[in-house]
Amino acid sequence: MTTLSEIKSRCVEKRNCWIWRGDIERGSPRMLDANGQASVPVRVEVLRLVGHEAREGYRVVCVCGTRGCVNPEHLLAVRMSVPSWQ
Repeated sequence: MTTLSEIKSRCVEKRNCWIWRGDIERGSPRMLDANGQASVPVRVEVLRLVGHEAREGYRVVCVCGTRGCVNPEHLLAVRMSVPSWQ
């Protein structure tokens, strides 16, 4: 199981941001799951570790605007909107 300390150790700290040094796929920091098999979003894992699950229909965004930041204080689960014409 991954811990918050392990994730933070894979980051560089800049002005209160934790900048992920691992893989980034389509603009989203990614890491391997506990089995070393699947690629999972780091931000979703960070929220889970601090007790805030991102439910289905939600995505995790970084409110500081720093690309690659995974600091849990900067993350927010927001509901994905569906265009009104659908």
